[in-house]
Amino acid sequence: MLIYDFFYYWWHRAQHATFWLWAVHELHHTERHLNVTTSARHHWLEESMRLFAVLLPMSLLFRLDGPSIGAVFTVAMFFGYFIHLNLRLELGALSGVIGGPQYHRLHHSIENQHHNRNFAALFPIWDRVFGTQRLPKPGEWPETGLTEYPISNSWRHALFGPFIAWAGAVRLRLRRREKKMHLPLRRT
Repeated sequence: MLIYDFFYYWWHRAQHATFWLWAVHELHHTERHLNVTTSARHHWLEESMRLFAVLLPMSLLFRLDGPSIGAVFTVAMFFGYFIHLNLRLELGALSGVIGGPQYHRLHHSIENQHHNRNFAALFPIWDRVFGTQRLPKPGEWPETGLTEYPISNSWRHALFGPFIAWAGAVRLRLRRREKKMHLPLRRT
């Protein structure tokens, strides 16, 4: 599970750092009332992408068989329910050892000091080693969701959100390229 969480950490961090991956992951972060169902609130592409980015490389590098991968996936899935609980469960000193609802809630927080923090799902050691850890303070329970821009909770967004974002980015790039091609040459 420690190895899984290492691969997951980097996958999750890439989802937050890359526009193309964030377009798939953002639906998960639109939840303003973080709860156990948030762990299942993913765009339909995300799980298959995670399979190729996390489970496949892990199984090839460490020669894991099907039942082992199935066990890892099952434990990770149930742990995902745990860390998304809407439960004020303070783990105290254990927060630096094992992820919990309060630790992961900071990852979903709308507060600036929590942005790009706590990417690991199971073991906060990866956040500590790679400089993204923010341990929760006693009683800390921030609001969650996305506030930078409005996200629709419509079925259209849930099904097609990434494709709409990607198409918009491609159109913008094409417009910029077209403008560059039509600019008059400068005389020096």
